[in-house]
Amino acid sequence: MDNLKKLYIYKSLSNDETVLSGIRFCDFIEHSPIPINNILLLKGDCIGEKSWNRFELFEGHEQIAKLKQEDIYSHGDFSFVDYANTGSLHLLTDEQIAELLYFSHMRKPLRSPFFDALRNEFAYLAHDDGWYCKVYCKDKQVPISILLGKLRVVVQKIVGNDLYTLPAGLVESIYELSSKGLLIELESAPHKNKAIAIRLYVVGEYENMDILLNNSKQIRTSISYEEKIVGMPRGRPC
Repeated sequence: MDNLKKLYIYKSLSNDETVLSGIRFCDFIEHSPIPINNILLLKGDCIGEKSWNRFELFEGHEQIAKLKQEDIYSHGDFSFVDYANTGSLHLLTDEQIAELLYFSHMRKPLRSPFFDALRNEFAYLAHDDGWYCKVYCKDKQVPISILLGKLRVVVQKIVGNDLYTLPAGLVESIYELSSKGLLIELESAPHKNKAIAIRLYVVGEYENMDILLNNSKQIRTSISYEEKIVGMPRGRPC
């Protein structure tokens, strides 16, 4: 069972940037409403079946599914952009390749994180998989969709109901508060009933997850939203 206790999201209103914690690479792939078909790895120790200009490539559903099974956390820094097809790589100029290297090294785009040649939907930066992720998405709603997908799966496992859907009020609050810097805390009850409490706190913008997550008791203030969910008693069929 996923032992996740905290999620964080800050969605910038001024650009395409979103900072996340609690979302692993496998979660990103699994819950993205926009399929990721090809990955150009900018930083990470994974070896693809193909390479281009010393970049490792992962092309097609099968290769990305294998990459999903990797221990991404052990790689430390991990970054990539997606691309339309192999032919699009050859349209990149030397200056654009330099921009990709700048992006992975400086953790921010020099100009835009999106390249006409690649037709990429995402530019992804992560450190210690699941601890910190900064992602640029053309569709700004995608990171919230991924976070909600992850949250739903965790709750389903705790309450023992694979068909459980998140309450509309909780979903609306996450959408509303994500641009203010939102900490989501989950507390499961070790009792006979499968139960969980979900609490939302507005905490502001953070880049340093060590400061935020290791000091969340001091940082969080009033609860912005709370949902208590009780599943089926243990030992009974769902």
